Amino acid sequence: RRPDGIGDFTWSQHRVPPRRHAPDYLESIPIDGDRRLAVRDERSLLWLVNQAALTFHGWASRAEHLDEPDWAVIDLDPGEATSWETTIEIALAIRKLLELLELESVVKTSGQSGLHVLVPMAPGQTPQDAHDLARGVSIMIARLKPEAVALDAQTERRGRLFLDHMQHYVGKMLVLPYSLRAADGAPVSTPIAWEEVTPALRPGELTLASLRNRLDRVGDLAAPLLEGGVDLRGALARLRQSGALAEG
Repeated sequence: RRPDGIGDFTWSQHRVPPRRHAPDYLESIPIDGDRRLAVRDERSLLWLVNQAALTFHGWASRAEHLDEPDWAVIDLDPGEATSWETTIEIALAIRKLLELLELESVVKTSGQSGLHVLVPMAPGQTPQDAHDLARGVSIMIARLKPEAVALDAQTERRGRLFLDHMQHYVGKMLVLPYSLRAADGAPVSTPIAWEEVTPALRPGELTLASLRNRLDRVGDLAAPLLEGGVDLRGALARLRQSGALAEG
């Protein structure tokens, strides 16, 4: 929440306020003793907007099945030495590898400098399955492009692009598709078609001002994330065979 603008004090809110400060329709879900906010309808979303909630982060799973994520994600976080062309090259390499593993993927801008590649998952799979996929794919890409990517943000980055595959535990949050970011121009974390992932892509042009027309033109490119997904077992077996993941 940013009641005084993007350049001033901010904080994150997870819990529903006491009832004297919140409308009756604002839903909460009890998780580990906390009353967590659940946004299931337009009026709840608008209430949060009215509270100066600017950027929305969400879990990868639904309230009814917290340990069954809807997606696995690889977060491409450019380093100081990473060119935009390199970020695009690595994103396309991830897409190609996922295609070889016979996996669908959704790509979106982070709303800042990076990209998120998400793989829709079928019900009944675990955060460990999602983690294994993201880690195995990231290891394969690091083998192909060791000069360009790092798998550890602390010890080995040295200005390179960080392939963040550590996003898969219950409660880990990711900026949601179509969420605003706190930056000049009101950029939006926007799902894009893979055909748009070229050096000519300008994430800064995907903004609050342009998104409505874009949605009317291309539709909801994030829809596959909630349409059933795939079983990862075959892909994980192939990653183990390649040596990117330990057996077992």
